[in-house]
Amino acid sequence: VGETTVTVNCDEASGSTTLKVLESAKCYADADIGKIVLEDGSLVTKEDYDSNTMKAIAVVVGTKYAGGQVLGVGLQESYFAWAKEGTTGYKTKFENIICTPSETDSGAASSATFAGDIDGSDNWAYICSIDPKGTKDAATNYPAFDYANNYGVTQGITGNYKDGWYIPSLKELCDIYKVKDTIEDVITVVGGNLSMYWYWSSSQYASDYYFACQVGFSSGGVYYSSKNYNFNVLVLQAFNAQ
Repeated sequence: VGETTVTVNCDEASGSTTLKVLESAKCYADADIGKIVLEDGSLVTKEDYDSNTMKAIAVVVGTKYAGGQVLGVGLQESYFAWAKEGTTGYKTKFENIICTPSETDSGAASSATFAGDIDGSDNWAYICSIDPKGTKDAATNYPAFDYANNYGVTQGITGNYKDGWYIPSLKELCDIYKVKDTIEDVITVVGGNLSMYWYWSSSQYASDYYFACQVGFSSGGVYYSSKNYNFNVLVLQAFNAQ
């Protein structure tokens, strides 16, 4: 546990970075879906959860496909536009965050497969690289992403998981839909507030500059809407595992 400076030498070139090992690193698995994530990264079942002594910050929804981590969904949601009408974000086709489903409409969230970008954790960084001016005022120009970026602060989360919350990709959002029956009552137990209704993904729609992808949790529908429309936003966090 702690920080170690690592230096790599290759011929005449060298580079250094810091390797950080966190004391709160935990191990998770798909068997933990539906368990409650506490602020220190530890897990408890809903039966063992004590609101008087524990602070819940997420519910496990699955294992991340790369990186040896699992994903936990935040306990709160809010209602925002993906991008403000007329802005660069509204008018730009963000090529590197396109996630294309094999099928759409009602029920597709349960059965679709996906091509393109499936990991939403770096989608905001990519948007910033394309629109550095507009993303400086994310609260005005990208309200949904601003909500995700500041989620830990607004929810009073401290420690390792204050930062790093993000809007799921279309694929990740469909994965959450698949386990919604498992997590819905758990979120209620810990005082969360998810409507399980319409949610934005962070994925750009492939065929129209002005549209992004969304999922309807009432029907499992996969659809696309104009980025300036207001829909619910939920957030994900990747928790340490191996």
